[in-house]
Amino acid sequence: MNIDNLIKEIERYYDLGFPTMPNGSPSQFDDIFKITEAKINRLLTDNLSFTERKLISDIEKEFKEFNVLSEFEKQFPNYSISIQLHEKDIEELTIIYSLELRLSLLTQYFTAFYEERIIHKNSSLHLHTFTPITTSIRSSKTRVANYQEKYMDTIKRIVTVLFPNYSFLSHHLLCKTIITNGVPLGLDPSLSNNGFSVYNFLFDNDFDYLGTTYITM
Repeated sequence: MNIDNLIKEIERYYDLGFPTMPNGSPSQFDDIFKITEAKINRLLTDNLSFTERKLISDIEKEFKEFNVLSEFEKQFPNYSISIQLHEKDIEELTIIYSLELRLSLLTQYFTAFYEERIIHKNSSLHLHTFTPITTSIRSSKTRVANYQEKYMDTIKRIVTVLFPNYSFLSHHLLCKTIITNGVPLGLDPSLSNNGFSVYNFLFDNDFDYLGTTYITM
């Protein structure tokens, strides 16, 4: 995938060139809102499409020994699914290992990665409201999955069968490619002085805020 072509995909939905304008121009997100609203409405009315239901059920079937969390309720134009592989407590820490899928509804690409979420149970970002400090490490491999390559291949197979026009992109490429003249849906320019990643524009708007720091490896 040529990165210039991927940026053109972003330009279809975002008014790049206004890096200091909170949430872009008033009409910038009209198409994105429509796509996201349609997804949420299908979920709320229990009217998900056959393909959407099949994506969830096939992943649940293939990973039946794990807890599969469908996150279709996210206010972002994506399909987000988290497969909880392992969780352990070490004194003041809770560590959650998962395999994450992000399928963009703005372009015909998806990505998947392993995430190690470290939650500091006794350390808060705020004094009066407890918000645990969290570090999220994302990688193409994990130390706790005995069949990590098999798991990743399984996710790719499920998606490409149900969405034959979609292709896989490395999360590392998406997270390390930065756009400096625009703001993704739901994020504020004050959150970053260095711009936002292609991942944040097209795949998910999770970012370093509310006590969570994301590290991509």
